[in-house]
Amino acid sequence: MIRIPNKTSEQRLKELGYNQQLNRSLTTADNIILTMSSVSPLMAAFLLGLSPIRIAGTATLSSIVLFSVFAVSNSLVLAELAGTYPLSGGLFSFIQMTLPPVFSRISACIIFLQSVVVIASIALGAADYILILFPFLPQSRMASVMIAAAVLMVCGFVCTRNLASGTATTKILFAVQMGILITYIVSCLCYTRRGIRETVLYPLYFRGEITAADFGVILAGITPLFCVINGYDASLGLAEETMGESREISKSVIISLLCAVILIGLGIGSSILAAPDLNSYLSDKSPFLYTAQAVMGNTGKLFINTGILTASCGALISQITYYSRVMFSTARDRIWPELLSRQMVKISKRECMPYAATIMITVCTFIVVMTASMEKLVEFVGVLIAFVYLMISLGSIKNRITKPEGYRPFAMPLFPIPAFITAAYCSFVILIQRPFIKVMLAIAIAGGIVLYLFTYKKNN
Repeated sequence: MIRIPNKTSEQRLKELGYNQQLNRSLTTADNIILTMSSVSPLMAAFLLGLSPIRIAGTATLSSIVLFSVFAVSNSLVLAELAGTYPLSGGLFSFIQMTLPPVFSRISACIIFLQSVVVIASIALGAADYILILFPFLPQSRMASVMIAAAVLMVCGFVCTRNLASGTATTKILFAVQMGILITYIVSCLCYTRRGIRETVLYPLYFRGEITAADFGVILAGITPLFCVINGYDASLGLAEETMGESREISKSVIISLLCAVILIGLGIGSSILAAPDLNSYLSDKSPFLYTAQAVMGNTGKLFINTGILTASCGALISQITYYSRVMFSTARDRIWPELLSRQMVKISKRECMPYAATIMITVCTFIVVMTASMEKLVEFVGVLIAFVYLMISLGSIKNRITKPEGYRPFAMPLFPIPAFITAAYCSFVILIQRPFIKVMLAIAIAGGIVLYLFTYKKNN
């Protein structure tokens, strides 16, 4: 196996046949901060974390432990491919480089759906917390949708500016949310009402009344965690804007993923342990705010609410930034019909950023925001993410077999065990879904196949 640790990402980019078009100005630390802002631990725990709590109740704690096994394995798979293929397409580029062309079309369709669904769910969740924070506003579905659309438009506009400006804004928002999250975790751990052993051994969930949760409930809680503990792959989308060796991208994705699991896990777990009454906690519209009010008072609840809004805005900026880079990469590789690809590949001369892809992502998300609910979006996106990671785990195995002596600045230890674990988890998540979700996934896959049939021979 050939390893050249001093090969830079820019050198590797040229070897792979691409020109440096984006502005390479980020350090590894910048990459990690932007990625963690995309993960947004505070927003993920308080907003997206509602889904696993409603499905699995206190068994969510056990679900997180099981999910962490997948997370560690997945980080090793991604890290190996990230060092080898430091491209802004991230997950799409890995599939493009390791699997037959039809899979790259399928992944492009699924990642596009994933992008608008993830961003829309964050915007809708932020709107819900704005209504909680300002009770004098109309408490209606229409008000929530309009607020979400307004927040989305503002964040989308920020993302059309140069990356340095967005990075500075994101760093400030990230620092604020981390201070609030750590304060919340410490406060909860200082006022725990139950132990970890009791919570894990005797999990409960709410279905009109408190009921004992079995192992099936724990497994069901894993699916939404694919959406909750997500965004760490944003480090991959910044590969062509990060300075240094290509192995730095491998380092970024491992650190980001482990931090995401730990911080989100502590946020959700501490709220369960500190909840005064589990019946009230599990039946509350916002169980995390219920715990916040119990341990920090009304002022603490307001403090947390403000933090969630800050975190949500930071996450929106980071997610739009990441997915616009992925869509730029798909257009650069001529995945879409020629006319669409020519538009999405456009880069602003002044800021050196993919403004056309950014606008497209924002507009498409705006349409989803106007027509969907957050809970349904979270459920669907978990399956989309699982399918993409399934393809990537298979691609990593094929890449090792077909290119045993290839450039690999980071090689996953214990190969192929991490890839097999990732594939097994993702397959399980897909298999246990409701028929409707499976049908929706099948439609997305069919869309990718149709795209392949109509564009591959014409564009190549």
